[in-house]
Amino acid sequence: MDILPVFPLNTVIFPGTPLALHIFEERYRAMVRNCLNELRPFIVSLIRSGEEANTGPAEPNRIACTASIKQMEPLPDGRMNITVVGGKRVELIQLHFDQPYLTATARELPLQENTADNLASLDGKLRSSIMRYSKLLAQVMEVRISPADIPADTTEMAYLAAYIVQIPMIEKQQLLAAQDARSLATKLLSTYQRELALFDSLRTPNYQAAADPYAFSPN
Repeated sequence: MDILPVFPLNTVIFPGTPLALHIFEERYRAMVRNCLNELRPFIVSLIRSGEEANTGPAEPNRIACTASIKQMEPLPDGRMNITVVGGKRVELIQLHFDQPYLTATARELPLQENTADNLASLDGKLRSSIMRYSKLLAQVMEVRISPADIPADTTEMAYLAAYIVQIPMIEKQQLLAAQDARSLATKLLSTYQRELALFDSLRTPNYQAAADPYAFSPN
């Protein structure tokens, strides 16, 4: 177990995925400086209750992910832009309030292992769904995913899939909280099937031609 700073945010980060942050509050400027000086990560946790900024400590979800700072851009007034990458999934055991920012005693929470046979069928289906979804997403967002971008490891692929899919953060939190790789892949496959069906429904016209092209509503 270790005591690490906690950054409660309205977002979820997964192992191996990037996140860009603009740091403007003094308490989090101090947190970033300390992490850089000590070469330590901090914890990103989806806010369970409370506000993200300019208030007292928000209540974080207890299942979270560490984040290591990879880039830092200082700004003239003391603010900064940073890019972090998700590290390890952790569980917050105890919160501490003795610093300007929240800290927590945390333990690593790796996914429980599954046999390769249990993951093989899910792996192929999820890879196919990711490629189909990313092609559709590229039509409306700057997202470009090629087969070479998808990790060979099923767990790493699943976290990438969780990062890409455009769903509410509470659903992403549920993905982060999955106990094992099979559960995570199963949840993701169901999510992707739902989102792909939604894409299809939006692309398919759903109207009936009026019998009289010049008919008006009586309202």
